[in-house]
Amino acid sequence: MANTTGSSILSVLFKRVVRFALRAIFLQVRRFGIIPPEQIFRHLYKAGPFVIVLPDGFHLRLMAWGDRVENEFFWRGWRGHEPKVMRWWVKFAGDGGDILDIGANTGTFAFIAKGTSPHSSVHAFEPLLRIANRIEENRIVSGVDVVVVNTAVADTEGECEIFDPGGDNAYSASLDSEFLQGKKNSYPVSVTTIDEYCAQQQLSPTLIKIDVEGAEGRVIVGARRTLEKGRCRIICEWSGRPQQNEEACAILTQYGYVALDPTNLQPVDLNKLRAFEDRNVLLLHASEIPLLCSAQ
Repeated sequence: MANTTGSSILSVLFKRVVRFALRAIFLQVRRFGIIPPEQIFRHLYKAGPFVIVLPDGFHLRLMAWGDRVENEFFWRGWRGHEPKVMRWWVKFAGDGGDILDIGANTGTFAFIAKGTSPHSSVHAFEPLLRIANRIEENRIVSGVDVVVVNTAVADTEGECEIFDPGGDNAYSASLDSEFLQGKKNSYPVSVTTIDEYCAQQQLSPTLIKIDVEGAEGRVIVGARRTLEKGRCRIICEWSGRPQQNEEACAILTQYGYVALDPTNLQPVDLNKLRAFEDRNVLLLHASEIPLLCSAQ
């Protein structure tokens, strides 16, 4: 037993030494634009403040807590996480206006938007208090003024149940009880709608990101008045159950919105996407698609 325990300790120490050495090596070569493959850097987690340079040259300072998303930004720069949609997010944010990041997690998208468009009003919605506190920490570290809203967004106001897997970070907390398999806690959180929040804050959003783990349709249903204006661009991780999204799809059609694949701008049928399979889509008013395609 003693030999087994000793071997385990040595194994852990060896892995730590190797990880430390690899991190030191790749941090040096990173200065010359050489980035390790993901199979390596995903084990070399960054903790503490770091800087990413946005396309306009703005140096954005953020915090990392040893989690996947910040680690991807640290090693690969501003397009390090979800690059196919990030390029559209930065492009659209550059046009200015009010910007909403719904399901913000630690707020990386929100801070990148504000760094890209300093005069925009950027609001980051995160219902989990422990994660919203990290957005606040990022706000202090970055010196960038993003409005932090510790609230869920759906199709109603008041309170609703959220299903939380726990842990220091939570990429999969959801308002849908069936989204997560396995152990999860449920408890009430405050909830609002896009329309009500924008009315209260006198906002007219031109860009919205939605990443709410299966409750995307509910967010769309709560944005009727916003969509009716026809000038809002939406980047959405669509992973809800089709039967729950019928009303949302009807609203999008009613107000002239089309779902596009962010990779090639081809139309996407939201009704045929399988439940709980992440699929990023652009939701754009049909009137601006020809110009967008011609600029590709």
